[in-house]
Amino acid sequence: MDLGHLPRGLFSTVLTYVWFARGIDRIGPTAAASYVFLVPVFGVLSGWVLLGESIGASMLVGFVLIVIGVRQVQRESERLTVN
Repeated sequence: MDLGHLPRGLFSTVLTYVWFARGIDRIGPTAAASYVFLVPVFGVLSGWVLLGESIGASMLVGFVLIVIGVRQVQRESERLTVN
């Protein structure tokens, strides 16, 4: 079993969690949690760019709805923070 990729995998995983924790501190838990909904969007886009996967109309509609939802959560979080 080749363990040569293990340090890179661990480093990128730890780095991602550190950045997410800092993001929670910076923008608050509600807005940070809403970004989890963007994971499928970037997963599909990565498959399209890197693997040549196709993106259908229903996926594009889903992407738009996800982005609108995330933006709404951000606005509400900002409104609650100001008040």
